[in-house]
This record gives sequence, structure tokens and C-alpha cells, in this order.
Amino acid sequence: MRSHGMASRAGLFALAFVPLVMTHLCCGVTPVLPQVPVPEPDTARQEPPPDSSEVVDSPDIYGSLGLNLAVAFPFGEFSRNVSAGWGLTGDFSLRLVPSGWLGLRIDGGVIWYGHETIHDLVYLSRVPIDIETTTENYVVQGALGPQLHFAGHPMSARVYGLVGMSLFETRSSAKFDTEDSDLPTIQLGSHGHLSDWTPSLTIGGEVRWVFAGSRDGFLAGLGLNVEWRRHGATRYLVEGSITEVNGRPVFEPLESRIDFLLISIGLWGGTW
Repeated sequence: MRSHGMASRAGLFALAFVPLVMTHLCCGVTPVLPQVPVPEPDTARQEPPPDSSEVVDSPDIYGSLGLNLAVAFPFGEFSRNVSAGWGLTGDFSLRLVPSGWLGLRIDGGVIWYGHETIHDLVYLSRVPIDIETTTENYVVQGALGPQLHFAGHPMSARVYGLVGMSLFETRSSAKFDTEDSDLPTIQLGSHGHLSDWTPSLTIGGEVRWVFAGSRDGFLAGLGLNVEWRRHGATRYLVEGSITEVNGRPVFEPLESRIDFLLISIGLWGGTW
């Protein structure tokens, strides 16, 4: 997707959706965060009867884990070189204060923004061999930072800011096939052509729906994340950046600041 207008409209719509939901939660939804139990003074402590069936064990740690499918929309100079990408992301959240409004968020994932396959036919002792070379361009990111939680039921929202590092890499793998069915496909291995580390800054929001679980126990549901990611100037390869001159590969890396909007949806589970 190389249309700036379409990507911009999708990004503005997604960025506007999360604040509207948070406003709704802050104005009219009763908080349902499970509270960390506070022990009573010794003089008023009473042990529950051994046969009580209403006692609920509260978890020692409040946290959640999510796994998402993501689509990345490039912006700025980066959008002139690549189209939309896709990938997998994961997040882990941990409550930092008993009331639950502040937490720590750790994000990670991989986004593929280019894929190219080239076939070369060579002959070995008159046997035709098809050599298939696949080149993938991707970015791996890890980041962490504070998170604000706006509680509601069955919907809640989160806002977070993260700092981290991203690795932009291009890697090729090769294999060959023959017309002889007795010979299996042979993998020739993989090789990294270009790797570049760069710091990243992420500002995002998440809306969560609860599908199952209890307030004081394990919860499970669906989550929608919208993130803006900014990177510094980075060298990277795209489709067509690897050419062949006199039988040898020639690399023509690009360099630009990398900004993109990441929209992801997936499942989450946890106690908060």
C-alpha cells in the first residue's frame, strides 16, 4: 500500500478511536479493578471459618499477557520506499500500584516489510537445478515503559509510552530442487546482508474487552492496539536493493528516518 492518503486516513481514524473510548470510560463507567487486599490491624483480625466456601484467594501478582496480529502503515520518507507490512507482537503488563491505575508495559515483536523470491536455473551434469533465493526485510523491536489504566467493564483502556531498540535486518535463504524425484529439496542456509540497530519511541493506546473470567481472578478477552513508532535515521534494504553484477550481489541500502503506525488485534489473558 503506497497511497499516502489512504494510510493517513486510516491512521487518523485509529488514533481518534482510542481517546473517544477513554473519555467514555472516564465519564460514565464504574471502575472494576480488583483491589490488592490490605491487612486489618491485629486487634481486629479474624480468621475465616475453615469450612467457609465464600473465601476467594486473591492473586499475589496482577499482570496480563497479550499476543497480536499487526499491520504497519509507513509514513514520511519511509512510505516512499516500502508498502504496508505485517507481523506478530506481544505485550506483558504488570501492575505497579495497588489501585491499578499505573503499570509497567513490555512490548516486543517482529514486522516484515518486504519479501522477494528469485529463481535461477543452472545445470549440473545436464541435470537442471532450480535455485530459489528468498530475501526478507524485517524489523525486530523490544521496548518498555509506564502504562496508565482506565478501568471499566466489559471494556477498559490503557495509554502507554515506551522506549526501546529496534533491529532492521535483511536476510536471504536459498534452496534448490531438481527434476529427479529421488533427490530431496536441499536447504543451502541463510545469510544476513545488512543489520542496523536504532532507538525507538512508541506512544500508544489499547482498548480491551473482557469475554470470560471474574473480577478477582483470571480474565480473558480481545484487545485492540494503536501505536505510533518513531525511529532515528536507519539504513535498510527493500525489494530491488539487491542486484547482480558480473555474478556477484550488489547492495544498495537506503537511509531515512522510519515512522509508522502499527495497528494490532489479538487475545489477552491475566489478572489485571
